[in-house]
Amino acid sequence: MFGWLQQAASAAVVLLGMLGAPLAANAQGSGASPAKSEEAKTQELVNRLGKVIDEGEKTRTADPKLIKALRDVLRDYDNPWRVAVLRDDFKDGDYTSGTRWTVAQGEFWVDWLGLRSNVAVETAARAESSAQQTSQSGNKQEPAAAILGALLGQLAKREGGGQQQQASQEPTGPRRAEIHAPASFSNAFAMRMELSAREGGGSFVFGPYPGSDRATGYRLAYAHPAPDKPAILELLRLSGRGSAVIDQAENMPGLEDTNVHVLEWTRARNGEMVVTVDAKEVMRIPDRSIKDSFGGFVMTNLGGDYAVREVAINGAQ
Repeated sequence: MFGWLQQAASAAVVLLGMLGAPLAANAQGSGASPAKSEEAKTQELVNRLGKVIDEGEKTRTADPKLIKALRDVLRDYDNPWRVAVLRDDFKDGDYTSGTRWTVAQGEFWVDWLGLRSNVAVETAARAESSAQQTSQSGNKQEPAAAILGALLGQLAKREGGGQQQQASQEPTGPRRAEIHAPASFSNAFAMRMELSAREGGGSFVFGPYPGSDRATGYRLAYAHPAPDKPAILELLRLSGRGSAVIDQAENMPGLEDTNVHVLEWTRARNGEMVVTVDAKEVMRIPDRSIKDSFGGFVMTNLGGDYAVREVAINGAQ
């Protein structure tokens, strides 16, 4: 344990010394370039210290409380997401220029609110009826979570080609609106979305997918099935074996107040994911199931009137 602790302490001492370097450089009027250089060196040291901490945690040679304390310190200075991958504020009035968006289903347009889609909430109502039947048969999920799980399950199955016959038997009409864009970025990422909702009753889902398989990957899903019920935000993992809820933020206020809300989602190199809504942290949880890099980003409207004013993705160096 002492060997590990000595490595961590040595790296921490150097880190603390380097953190003051940009301030000293600025005080001497050295300009922007030295500050950038010091910033890069600081990040490199943060990465090294993170590996030492990971090793201490893996070998169980360090006190868990010390591990947590060191991670908390590093979190304030760690910013690996420096590679700009995708950014679109739709101010040009056309989502077909710049970022290569492709509409897979439904309809999207750009107006003064941003990238807009409106899907009738009957789809959610049908899913709610099905979810209630499932709940009565022994499923202990909350109704909103059951609705979302049913919708995402149908989505994954349809895109996987396993339920084409069943999907064709559903009532005709728009069941969802989906748009996606190619974006190659690392397994660690930072996403920021400015989203406004005009009508509830359904859900809005977005996230990265590996390669070109839009039925897999991570998703952040917002659902507000009824005005008299709290909204739910879920973090999901989709794979060929189905979807899984990684974490859930319950009793959220609904976003259907016509205001623009900022949703931020980061994933660190160690798999820890953090989600904030309007700068308030609502989820923090690790998941290392998906280890590959990502090949694209998808947004799906599963019922409701939503507008995306801006979306930005950064990858890690």
